[in-house]
Amino acid sequence: MLSKFKWFIAGAAATLSVGIYFLTQEVAVPVEPPTTKISKQKAVLLLKEMKKNMIPLLVTLSTYISSIKEQLGSRITDNQLRELISTKSRIPHQIKVAENLLFQKYSISENDFKTACQIDFITDSDIQNQLAELKYIVDQAFLGIPPITYIKVPEFMTLDIILQITSELYEITIFITNKKLEDLKGQGINFDVGSQEYLQMTDDLDRETNFYKEKLYERYKLNKLDEAPKLILHAAMQKYKENEMFIRKLAEIEAMFQAAMNMITAGQYPLEESEKLRKKFEDGPIIQKQDNFKGTVEKEFVST
Repeated sequence: MLSKFKWFIAGAAATLSVGIYFLTQEVAVPVEPPTTKISKQKAVLLLKEMKKNMIPLLVTLSTYISSIKEQLGSRITDNQLRELISTKSRIPHQIKVAENLLFQKYSISENDFKTACQIDFITDSDIQNQLAELKYIVDQAFLGIPPITYIKVPEFMTLDIILQITSELYEITIFITNKKLEDLKGQGINFDVGSQEYLQMTDDLDRETNFYKEKLYERYKLNKLDEAPKLILHAAMQKYKENEMFIRKLAEIEAMFQAAMNMITAGQYPLEESEKLRKKFEDGPIIQKQDNFKGTVEKEFVST
């Protein structure tokens, strides 16, 4: 299924393309006419937002690659690593989901964007420089080198707020996973991991969890910052990584999440907990109103 998830970035020449999904193949320039003609301004904005959205995933990828290299050393080549990522990792799929959401936001298709990059703006230095930068950070990630970014942690991202956001993110995953498996169980649908049905389920899970997570980021105003919310949260966690209370509470949250996922997998997640999450995410706001916090955030972003 992942083989169809190919989107390529034009490099120095239109015939040499590097897939953002970590598949190194040469592909032809798009032959189908675009449905929507993309202006340079829109292409620049989309590329900037694409980079912003990709960096958190590339940080994850580089960490994963670095770990594999430490374990296997010279026993695995760079090409084998790419193949491993493209077939065994969820990262290519997560990038595809992020890409589709971006295309939907700008009301264009994949072919429209490829045409703009590989034909319309093939000699435009602004567009090609951005593409080259994307190619570079992808290549670096495959070497286990994370994108170099400086993230300023907003003042409102206190220890308690970080823990609350983290807990809410885990709750979203628990809620959607349990809901989806219960729905399938009610329909009498069984499937094997890796089957078409399983892949379809993971597609649905990604779409639904991303929807709720975006709503969460909106409520905390994280989507108004220059960097991706995931990166901001990661940087905020790094700020408190030496704080014993933070480490302890974070470990408790992660342990509760793992226990919940184990119960869901075993079909033993408590009905009362499921109902509690349903009321929170479907019948009410993702986060209950906190006037003090809301006021702090609005004050900080009053000029945005």
